[in-house]
Parts: sequence; C-alpha cells; structure tokens
Amino acid sequence: MAEAELEYNSFHESPSVYLGLELSTPASEFMSSIGAETATPSDGGKVKAVIWTTTPWTLPANKAIAFHKAEKYSVLDSRGADGVSYLLVATSMLDQFFFEMNKKYQVVAEFPGKSNMAHKVV
Repeated sequence: MAEAELEYNSFHESPSVYLGLELSTPASEFMSSIGAETATPSDGGKVKAVIWTTTPWTLPANKAIAFHKAEKYSVLDSRGADGVSYLLVATSMLDQFFFEMNKKYQVVAEFPGKSNMAHKVV
C-alpha cells in the first residue's frame, strides 16, 4: 500500500496496558546490586519491572525486557499485601505512571539503565 493510500484517524486510541514483570532476584539482593542503601523486607520481597505497551496481544511471545542505557530508572516502594516490595519505572515516565495508576508511590532509589541488569524475569 502506498503512503498516499493510508488514512490516519487522529482520534484513534490504541489499547494499552501496564504490566509488572517479576524479577527472580529477591528485593534485598536487587537493592544491593544497584547500590541502594534502603531498608528491604526481611522476607526478600519481590521486585517488578513495569512495562507499557500498545500491543498487548504480543505479550505471550515476550522473552525479555530491556533497560535503555541512556535512561534513568526509579525504584518505587510498593510494599503491600500482594508481596511486591518494589516497582521499577523509567524516571521520565513517573508522572504519567502515577496519573494512570491514580496513586503516587515513594521513590526510594534510582539507577542508570546502563547498570548491569542481569536479573531474570519469572
């Protein structure tokens, strides 16, 4: 199809989802790996990397997530009944994330995307 044949609907809204992907690394070990001096749960807790996509139908085929080397990431305190201790969110996306979740989490640490992030997703 030629570019001239395409019609773009400027009012179209793509479906999108936020998804927390659990790391196999316990919270205390993760926080230590980024050099954070924050109290961590004694039970190890969980860490989830938050991703956002407008193509949710591709999620079953996902094999990995990546952190952009030029981006900074925030560690959010999300300790609650679900056993999740921390959420990882791109710092530049915090305001949007807080708006979409209708909740503001406390930032307890930050780390650069270029840090060694050899943590597996469960």
